Amino acid sequence: MKSISQILFRLKAIFAGWGFTTAEKRALWLLSALILLGSGVRFYKNQRIVSEMQLAAAIDSSQVPHAALSVPSPDNPLDLNRATQAELETLPGIGPVKASRIVEYRRQRGKIENLNELLDIEDIGPKTLERLRPLLVISKP
Repeated sequence: MKSISQILFRLKAIFAGWGFTTAEKRALWLLSALILLGSGVRFYKNQRIVSEMQLAAAIDSSQVPHAALSVPSPDNPLDLNRATQAELETLPGIGPVKASRIVEYRRQRGKIENLNELLDIEDIGPKTLERLRPLLVISKP
């Protein structure tokens, strides 16, 4: 990729040889600068989007097949603070939407200290919590 100074040098040479008036040269310089600026902004946005997508893919393990995940039970409880969205979806009554809300709740507030905090999450009520209580544990920091 050429540097900006190389591009500007070539533009200057092109504009000088075509016999433009001073006002026309200024307009051409302005248009060239806007095009370069727009290209830079587009490149930056694309890079940011790609890096955000890579980060989301690394964090989101929902691509793990559910068959590969162990099903939580009272003998094998799920650690609420370490569970991925895919692991949370293996819990009874917890689908993709509720699992993503739990993950988002943890992301915003940090570690969950008490199972009763699940009641703060939309669509998780006392009945759901009582059904989940024997299947969950909370890791200590």
